[in-house]
Amino acid sequence: MSVSRLFDIADFQLAEFPQPDCVGSLVEGKLRVYSTKEFIDTAEQLALGLMHLGIMPGDKVALASGNRAEWAIVDQAVLRIGAIGIPIYPTMSAEDYAYILEHSESKVLFVSNAELLAKARTAQNKVSGLAHLFTFDLVNGATHWKDLLGQGTERHHELVARKAAVKNTDLATIIYTSGTTGKPKGVMLSHNNILSNVESSAHRLPVSRGARAISFLPLCHIYERMLLYLYQRAGMQVRFQETLEELGARIKEARPDVFTAVPRLLEKIYDTILTKG
Repeated sequence: MSVSRLFDIADFQLAEFPQPDCVGSLVEGKLRVYSTKEFIDTAEQLALGLMHLGIMPGDKVALASGNRAEWAIVDQAVLRIGAIGIPIYPTMSAEDYAYILEHSESKVLFVSNAELLAKARTAQNKVSGLAHLFTFDLVNGATHWKDLLGQGTERHHELVARKAAVKNTDLATIIYTSGTTGKPKGVMLSHNNILSNVESSAHRLPVSRGARAISFLPLCHIYERMLLYLYQRAGMQVRFQETLEELGARIKEARPDVFTAVPRLLEKIYDTILTKG
Protein backbone atom coordinates (compact mmCIF):
# COMPACT_ATOMS: atom_id res chain seq x y z
CA MET A 1 0.00 0.00 0.00
CA SER A 2 1.09 3.59 -0.57
CA VAL A 3 2.03 5.92 2.28
CA SER A 4 1.00 9.46 1.43
CA ARG A 5 -0.54 10.72 4.70
CA LEU A 6 0.87 10.39 8.20
CA PHE A 7 -1.85 8.02 9.36
CA ASP A 8 -1.04 5.69 6.44
CA ILE A 9 2.14 4.73 8.29
CA ALA A 10 0.33 2.71 10.97
CA ASP A 11 -1.89 1.08 8.33
CA PHE A 12 1.25 0.20 6.36
CA GLN A 13 2.78 -1.42 9.43
CA LEU A 14 -0.39 -3.45 9.99
CA ALA A 15 -0.42 -4.63 6.38
CA GLU A 16 3.28 -5.39 6.02
CA PHE A 17 4.74 -6.27 9.42
CA PRO A 18 2.23 -6.02 12.33
CA GLN A 19 3.87 -5.78 15.73
CA PRO A 20 2.60 -7.35 18.98
CA ASP A 21 3.99 -4.33 20.87
CA CYS A 22 3.45 -1.40 18.52
CA VAL A 23 3.48 1.22 21.29
CA GLY A 24 3.60 0.96 25.06
CA SER A 25 4.01 3.01 28.22
CA LEU A 26 3.46 2.78 31.96
CA VAL A 27 -0.09 3.16 33.26
CA GLU A 28 -0.29 3.37 37.05
CA GLY A 29 3.12 1.76 37.25
CA LYS A 30 2.32 -1.15 34.93
CA LEU A 31 3.34 -1.52 31.31
CA ARG A 32 0.43 -1.19 28.86
CA VAL A 33 1.21 -2.17 25.28
CA TYR A 34 -0.92 -1.95 22.13
CA SER A 35 -0.45 -4.22 19.16
CA THR A 36 -0.50 -2.54 15.76
CA LYS A 37 -4.12 -3.57 15.22
CA GLU A 38 -5.21 -2.46 18.70
CA PHE A 39 -3.38 0.84 18.24
CA ILE A 40 -5.27 1.56 15.01
CA ASP A 41 -8.61 0.28 16.32
CA THR A 42 -8.35 2.44 19.45
CA ALA A 43 -7.37 5.50 17.41
CA GLU A 44 -10.34 5.01 15.11
CA GLN A 45 -12.71 4.59 18.07
CA LEU A 46 -11.35 7.86 19.45
CA ALA A 47 -11.71 9.46 16.02
CA LEU A 48 -15.40 8.50 16.02
CA GLY A 49 -15.71 9.93 19.53
CA LEU A 50 -14.23 13.24 18.39
CA MET A 51 -16.61 13.29 15.44
CA HIS A 52 -19.45 12.69 17.91
CA LEU A 53 -18.31 15.86 19.74
CA GLY A 54 -18.67 17.76 16.47
CA ILE A 55 -15.00 18.01 15.49
CA MET A 56 -14.79 18.73 11.77
CA PRO A 57 -11.92 18.65 9.24
CA GLY A 58 -9.69 21.64 9.89
CA ASP A 59 -10.71 21.95 13.55
CA LYS A 60 -7.92 22.11 16.12
CA VAL A 61 -7.35 19.52 18.87
CA ALA A 62 -4.66 20.32 21.46
CA LEU A 63 -2.54 17.91 23.47
CA ALA A 64 -0.39 18.61 26.55
CA SER A 65 1.35 15.51 27.86
CA GLY A 66 4.63 13.74 28.28
CA ASN A 67 5.45 10.83 25.99
CA ARG A 68 2.98 7.99 26.38
CA ALA A 69 0.93 5.67 24.20
CA GLU A 70 -2.16 7.85 24.56
CA TRP A 71 -0.29 10.76 22.95
CA ALA A 72 0.25 8.68 19.80
CA ILE A 73 -3.35 7.40 19.83
CA VAL A 74 -4.80 10.92 20.03
CA ASP A 75 -2.45 12.05 17.27
CA GLN A 76 -3.65 9.22 15.03
CA ALA A 77 -7.31 9.96 15.77
CA VAL A 78 -6.94 13.65 14.95
CA LEU A 79 -5.10 12.99 11.70
CA ARG A 80 -7.64 10.40 10.53
CA ILE A 81 -10.57 12.85 10.68
CA GLY A 82 -8.72 15.64 8.90
CA ALA A 83 -8.38 17.74 12.04
CA ILE A 84 -5.19 19.58 13.06
CA GLY A 85 -3.11 18.63 16.09
CA ILE A 86 -1.78 21.34 18.43
CA PRO A 87 0.92 19.85 20.71
CA ILE A 88 1.78 21.92 23.79
CA TYR A 89 4.88 21.55 25.95
CA PRO A 90 3.67 20.26 29.35
CA THR A 91 6.14 22.56 31.13
CA MET A 92 4.69 25.75 29.65
CA SER A 93 2.89 28.18 31.94
CA ALA A 94 -0.89 28.43 32.19
CA GLU A 95 -0.55 31.79 30.46
CA ASP A 96 1.18 30.17 27.47
CA TYR A 97 -1.42 27.40 27.46
CA ALA A 98 -4.15 30.03 27.23
CA TYR A 99 -2.35 31.95 24.47
CA ILE A 100 -1.77 28.85 22.31
CA LEU A 101 -5.28 27.50 22.82
CA GLU A 102 -6.85 30.85 21.95
CA HIS A 103 -4.50 31.62 19.06
CA SER A 104 -5.00 28.18 17.49
CA GLU A 105 -8.76 28.22 18.17
CA SER A 106 -8.54 24.77 19.73
CA LYS A 107 -11.85 23.11 20.59
CA VAL A 108 -10.58 20.11 22.55
CA LEU A 109 -7.63 19.65 24.91
CA PHE A 110 -6.16 16.37 26.18
CA VAL A 111 -3.83 16.49 29.21
CA SER A 112 -1.99 13.68 30.94
CA ASN A 113 -2.47 14.16 34.68
CA ALA A 114 -3.94 16.15 37.57
CA GLU A 115 -1.09 18.67 37.59
CA LEU A 116 -1.58 19.59 33.95
CA LEU A 117 -5.36 19.50 34.38
CA ALA A 118 -5.13 22.28 36.98
CA LYS A 119 -3.02 24.35 34.59
CA ALA A 120 -5.45 23.64 31.73
CA ARG A 121 -8.47 24.68 33.78
CA THR A 122 -6.79 27.96 34.65
CA ALA A 123 -6.12 28.53 30.97
CA GLN A 124 -9.62 27.45 29.94
CA ASN A 125 -11.13 30.44 31.75
CA LYS A 126 -9.31 32.69 29.26
CA VAL A 127 -10.09 30.70 26.10
CA SER A 128 -13.34 31.31 24.27
CA GLY A 129 -13.63 28.23 22.06
CA LEU A 130 -12.25 25.41 24.22
CA ALA A 131 -15.31 23.27 24.87
CA HIS A 132 -13.90 19.90 25.96
CA LEU A 133 -11.12 18.82 28.35
CA PHE A 134 -9.99 15.22 28.83
CA THR A 135 -7.30 13.47 30.92
CA PHE A 136 -5.22 10.36 30.30
CA ASP A 137 -4.90 9.54 34.00
CA LEU A 138 -8.01 8.85 36.04
CA VAL A 139 -8.58 12.12 37.93
CA ASN A 140 -11.51 12.83 40.24
CA GLY A 141 -13.91 15.32 38.68
CA ALA A 142 -12.32 15.05 35.22
CA THR A 143 -13.52 13.37 32.04
CA HIS A 144 -11.33 10.43 31.05
CA TRP A 145 -10.25 10.09 27.42
CA LYS A 146 -11.67 6.57 27.22
CA ASP A 147 -15.16 8.00 27.76
CA LEU A 148 -15.02 8.96 24.08
CA LEU A 149 -14.46 5.37 22.97
CA GLY A 150 -17.67 3.70 21.83
CA GLN A 151 -19.35 6.97 20.87
CA GLY A 152 -20.24 7.78 17.27
CA THR A 153 -19.92 4.18 16.07
CA GLU A 154 -22.78 4.71 13.63
CA ARG A 155 -20.58 7.20 11.73
CA HIS A 156 -17.94 4.69 10.63
CA HIS A 157 -18.73 5.22 6.93
CA GLU A 158 -18.20 8.95 7.46
CA LEU A 159 -14.81 8.25 9.04
CA VAL A 160 -13.81 6.20 5.98
CA ALA A 161 -14.83 9.12 3.75
CA ARG A 162 -12.94 11.63 5.89
CA LYS A 163 -9.74 9.60 5.71
CA ALA A 164 -10.06 9.31 1.95
CA ALA A 165 -10.52 13.09 1.64
CA VAL A 166 -7.27 13.96 3.46
CA LYS A 167 -4.54 15.07 1.04
CA ASN A 168 -0.83 14.99 1.80
CA THR A 169 -0.70 18.76 1.27
CA ASP A 170 -3.29 19.31 4.02
CA LEU A 171 -2.21 20.89 7.27
CA ALA A 172 -1.45 18.16 9.84
CA THR A 173 -0.22 20.12 12.84
CA ILE A 174 0.76 23.52 14.20
CA ILE A 175 3.76 23.32 16.49
CA TYR A 176 4.34 26.33 18.73
CA THR A 177 7.81 27.53 19.68
CA SER A 178 8.85 27.72 23.32
CA GLY A 179 8.19 31.45 23.50
CA THR A 180 11.59 32.39 24.96
CA THR A 181 11.79 35.47 22.70
CA GLY A 182 8.18 36.59 23.00
CA LYS A 183 4.85 34.92 22.45
CA PRO A 184 4.98 31.35 21.08
CA LYS A 185 4.85 31.25 17.29
CA GLY A 186 2.97 28.56 15.41
CA VAL A 187 4.78 26.57 12.72
CA MET A 188 2.38 25.07 10.18
CA LEU A 189 3.35 21.62 8.85
CA SER A 190 1.52 19.50 6.30
CA HIS A 191 1.43 15.71 6.14
CA ASN A 192 3.99 15.84 3.35
CA ASN A 193 6.30 18.23 5.23
CA ILE A 194 6.79 15.55 7.89
CA LEU A 195 6.38 12.44 5.74
CA SER A 196 9.10 13.56 3.32
CA ASN A 197 11.55 13.50 6.25
CA VAL A 198 10.33 10.07 7.31
CA GLU A 199 10.76 8.59 3.82
CA SER A 200 14.17 10.20 3.34
CA SER A 201 15.38 8.84 6.68
CA ALA A 202 13.94 5.31 6.44
CA HIS A 203 16.89 3.73 4.62
CA ARG A 204 19.36 5.35 7.01
CA LEU A 205 17.87 3.85 10.17
CA PRO A 206 20.42 1.26 11.38
CA VAL A 207 17.89 -1.22 12.80
CA SER A 208 15.52 -3.82 11.37
CA ARG A 209 11.87 -4.74 11.71
CA GLY A 210 10.83 -5.83 15.18
CA ALA A 211 13.55 -3.73 16.82
CA ARG A 212 12.61 -1.58 19.81
CA ALA A 213 13.04 2.13 20.42
CA ILE A 214 12.48 4.07 23.61
CA SER A 215 11.08 7.58 23.16
CA PHE A 216 11.65 10.21 25.84
CA LEU A 217 12.54 13.45 24.05
CA PRO A 218 9.35 15.58 23.87
CA LEU A 219 6.87 14.42 21.24
CA CYS A 220 5.60 17.99 21.06
CA HIS A 221 8.89 18.80 19.30
CA ILE A 222 9.01 17.84 15.63
CA TYR A 223 12.29 15.93 15.98
CA GLU A 224 10.98 13.17 18.25
CA ARG A 225 7.58 13.21 16.58
CA MET A 226 9.09 12.58 13.15
CA LEU A 227 11.11 9.75 14.68
CA LEU A 228 7.94 8.18 16.09
CA TYR A 229 6.54 8.00 12.57
CA LEU A 230 9.89 6.77 11.27
CA TYR A 231 10.04 3.96 13.85
CA GLN A 232 6.54 2.85 12.90
CA ARG A 233 7.35 3.11 9.19
CA ALA A 234 10.31 0.76 9.78
CA GLY A 235 8.17 -1.79 11.64
CA MET A 236 9.65 -1.08 15.02
CA GLN A 237 8.18 -1.19 18.52
CA VAL A 238 8.09 2.07 20.49
CA ARG A 239 8.25 2.26 24.27
CA PHE A 240 7.44 5.69 25.72
CA GLN A 241 8.83 7.28 28.88
CA GLU A 242 6.77 10.22 30.13
CA THR A 243 9.37 11.98 32.28
CA LEU A 244 13.14 11.96 32.63
CA GLU A 245 12.85 10.59 36.16
CA GLU A 246 14.05 6.99 36.39
CA LEU A 247 14.99 7.13 32.71
CA GLY A 248 17.95 4.82 33.29
CA ALA A 249 15.68 2.22 34.89
CA ARG A 250 13.20 2.46 32.01
CA ILE A 251 15.99 2.01 29.46
CA LYS A 252 17.19 -1.04 31.37
CA GLU A 253 13.67 -2.50 31.34
CA ALA A 254 12.89 -1.70 27.71
CA ARG A 255 16.32 -2.79 26.40
CA PRO A 256 15.96 -0.63 23.27
CA ASP A 257 17.95 -1.14 20.11
CA VAL A 258 17.93 2.62 19.49
CA PHE A 259 16.95 5.91 21.07
CA THR A 260 17.59 9.57 20.42
CA ALA A 261 18.98 11.93 23.00
CA VAL A 262 20.79 15.21 23.52
CA PRO A 263 24.24 15.46 25.15
CA ARG A 264 23.00 16.81 28.49
CA LEU A 265 20.72 13.83 29.00
CA LEU A 266 23.55 11.40 28.38
CA GLU A 267 25.70 13.35 30.85
CA LYS A 268 22.97 13.06 33.50
CA ILE A 269 22.73 9.29 32.99
CA TYR A 270 26.50 9.02 33.21
CA ASP A 271 26.56 11.11 36.41
CA THR A 272 23.89 8.87 37.95
CA ILE A 273 25.94 5.76 37.17
CA LEU A 274 29.05 7.33 38.77
CA THR A 275 27.09 8.43 41.84
CA LYS A 276 25.66 4.94 42.43
CA GLY A 277 29.02 3.37 41.71
